[in-house]
Amino acid sequence: MNKPAQIRKKLICVGILHNLGFKTVTMLLYQIQNEAGLPKTRANSSSSK
Repeated sequence: MNKPAQIRKKLICVGILHNLGFKTVTMLLYQIQNEAGLPKTRANSSSSK
């Protein structure tokens, strides 16, 4: 029976897609904040560098 292997493959694919989606969402939010020129992002970017 290949069911466990198929489920594992699906979980891995979902995990990768979820990670990519999370990264893109955070990057988009960061871009929007930078374009808006919010003081919060300015403070965060200056302190991290």
